[in-house]
Amino acid sequence: MGDRHVYLFTDNDASGRRIRGMLRDLFPDAEHIYTRKGYPGVENTPDEYLIAQLEKAGLEEYILYPPGQPVSFS
Repeated sequence: MGDRHVYLFTDNDASGRRIRGMLRDLFPDAEHIYTRKGYPGVENTPDEYLIAQLEKAGLEEYILYPPGQPVSFS
């Protein structure tokens, strides 16, 4: 992997916690990002929330913002 940092974005439910636990052993230095409890999976989380979480992790340069959405860098 070299000098790349690993980010794991998972659901905030029992399955997501189980996946994070397994991946924590493989990637002990990974940064964990997860959806808000109650969202039905990362794939169904509102774009605004996903973008905010990625920005908090400092990943702005990798975000493909939807057309017309302001870049917020919160």
